[in-house]
Amino acid sequence: MAKRRAMLIAAVVATLAGAAFELLRPWPLKIVFDYVLVSKSFLPDWLTPASVEDQTWMLLCVCGMILLIAALSSFATFFRKYVVRRLGEELASDLRAMLFRHMQRLSLTFHEGSKVGDLLTRVTQDTAAVRRLMTDSSLRIATAACTLVGMLVVMLIMDWQLALVAVAIMPILGPLVMWYRRRIRDAAQSRRDSEAEISSVAQETMSGIHMVKVFGREHKQHADFESASSKSVEAGIALARLKAAYSWAVSLLSATGTCLVIWWGVRRVLEGTLLPGDLLVFAAYQRRLYAPLRNIAEQSGTIAEATVGLERVLDIMEMSPGVDDLTNARPAPPLRGRIEFDNVTHSYRPNEPVLNGVSFAIEPGQVVALVGPSGAGKSSIMSLIPRIHDPVEGRVLLDGQDIKDFQAATVRDQMSVVLQESILFQTTILENILYGCPDAGPDALESAIRASGIDRMAERLPEGLHTRVGPRGVKLSGGERQRVAIARAMLRQTPILLLDEPTTGLDAAAEQEVMAALLSLMEGKTTIMVTHNLDLVRGADVVLVVEAGRIVERGTHDSLVAASGVYANLKSAAESVAGE
Repeated sequence: MAKRRAMLIAAVVATLAGAAFELLRPWPLKIVFDYVLVSKSFLPDWLTPASVEDQTWMLLCVCGMILLIAALSSFATFFRKYVVRRLGEELASDLRAMLFRHMQRLSLTFHEGSKVGDLLTRVTQDTAAVRRLMTDSSLRIATAACTLVGMLVVMLIMDWQLALVAVAIMPILGPLVMWYRRRIRDAAQSRRDSEAEISSVAQETMSGIHMVKVFGREHKQHADFESASSKSVEAGIALARLKAAYSWAVSLLSATGTCLVIWWGVRRVLEGTLLPGDLLVFAAYQRRLYAPLRNIAEQSGTIAEATVGLERVLDIMEMSPGVDDLTNARPAPPLRGRIEFDNVTHSYRPNEPVLNGVSFAIEPGQVVALVGPSGAGKSSIMSLIPRIHDPVEGRVLLDGQDIKDFQAATVRDQMSVVLQESILFQTTILENILYGCPDAGPDALESAIRASGIDRMAERLPEGLHTRVGPRGVKLSGGERQRVAIARAMLRQTPILLLDEPTTGLDAAAEQEVMAALLSLMEGKTTIMVTHNLDLVRGADVVLVVEAGRIVERGTHDSLVAASGVYANLKSAAESVAGE
């Protein structure tokens, strides 16, 4: 922080110095007109060599002044740009990292309701717009403002009447800037939204390209992309038209101001109340006076665009995570694996509960199967155990303690998950396995690879464990992806295991291989699984039947079949489907 504060102070000093040198630029020419051309020395005698003519010496001095001012001004500009842009890049990088970190903390409800393309646009393009605001725009505006103030002060000192003529158009320029800025901001918002839509369509198409090709819907996705692209083009044209009109209006006002200064200044010189050199300085200042005004006006459009990006970033940053640690939360101790739901009610939308008064207890090492029709609330129960969501009412307890008393990260560190669609990253099989526990030793890694059957699978692959799996693991079959996910879970060696339909969608051979790996993984762990696989359910210590957000039956597989209730009907339906 101290380093950046020093950089900011240095940038301010360089900006002020640069503005001062810019103010000095026309003065050597004033000396030429008022002194050199009329053979009137502006130097004391002791500074004028006797062997050199006064005019020649004065001309040499003026040329030296021009070079010195140019050199100092250029150095100040270079130093200012370097420091400001470095500072802007670092701050933008910090903002981007903060935004990405905060996005990861937001609830699954937020992510499931957001378009991935829009989130990517916020992380990349919107933060880039903020970076431009902090570098190019701030640099130009600060320089222009300092130069403008300095010129106005000098002009007022030299001739206040002519200075007032020079600034006569400012009362018109101010409202014009504000009016155009509002319109440019609205146009920029429209374009940014359309760009986010383009990203969303492209991302959804590429991530679902298999489905697009299977259904032959390339033309539909192309039409959606063209529609989003056309809207972006229209918004971009509207924004460009506003910026061009803005620049034209400012240039016309600037030319009007120049005419007024030339008209009034020449009359004053002819009357003998103003020196020609003073008029030359005034004309140079006046010409440069409107350049800062134009810069400020043009940057107002850029600022409006950057403001849109900043607002979109802040919209995310101001969202509170769905699940956050309490101020007095402590790290979870090593868990034995006892899980209890105490009258839990949960909903994703107000007055639409997906769980209603759910209560049950799981002892350490038990295997519990959650079964029931789709939409009954099984996955919602699973999401509350690692605190992906918090219940609206009731408590979830781990080893007798409310889960909210623990820091969420330390709870999740003691749980492993295998999902129906295992998520693999676009890297090697080995790195995907190590994602579960990057610090695992070679013995633990070898054990997990062997127990999950990855070793036999790797023998068939050209690069073995170093084979890259492609985006989302597309180069592997469904069974192979599940075995990688199981090995990843094994490596963690956690007391609690969550299985969400781990065998769904697999063929018979792959299912048997995955089942064998799962049974090895479940050994000695408190296991909660959502499954329709009767072989897994039969091996469960307890079966909880969920229907309409409630636990309607509980018991072993055999006892529930004998009861001829909801579970028996689900079993019969599953066997009928399997028989077909």
